Order: sequence, then structure tokens, then C-alpha cells
Amino acid sequence: MPTSKFVDHVKSLEPGMVNLDGMDSSDLYKFISATRGMNATRAAGRMFKGEKLATQTVRALHNYAYTKVTAIACRERGEIKSALSYEGTCDRIHRDLPGYAKW
Repeated sequence: MPTSKFVDHVKSLEPGMVNLDGMDSSDLYKFISATRGMNATRAAGRMFKGEKLATQTVRALHNYAYTKVTAIACRERGEIKSALSYEGTCDRIHRDLPGYAKW
């Protein structure tokens, strides 16, 4: 799915339905690409239009996705301690998300 269509798909979900834990590595990479740099502002407008701190929230979700895909790769290589560390970072990012962005 092209990046713009992926973001459109994410926008079509109900608030709180963007579940990065439910995505595989391929979808996480698409999300990362769709929310990189200036794309974060565009994605925020599509995903969380009108919500306070939407761009910062998308950047946090971007960081979550990047960290999650790293954790997955660590697990695939058998690096469980590293994976657990990255997963702990994901937990902290998720904890600090505003309610409208949590799943």
C-alpha cells in the first residue's frame, strides 16, 4: 500500500484504533515513512485533526513504530534482552500518549 494511502487508511480508523502493536514490520515501516519529518504534520492533520498536540503525538507514534520494529528485529535475531529493552521504551511512549492516540 503506498504511503499516502496508508495514512488515509489510518485516518479512517476511529480514535484509539491506531494499534501499532497489531502491525507487522512491513506496516510499521510504512507508518514510519508516512510520519517522517514534515510528513508528521500532514499525518497529524489527517489522523488527529483538531486534537491538541497532534503533531507531537504523531512524532511519538513514529518513535514508537521505529522502536517496535527494532524490537521485532532483535527478537528475530534471538537478542531477547535487547528486545525487552526496546519493548520497555515502547511501553513508556505508549504510557505518555494522550488518550485520543492510545489503543
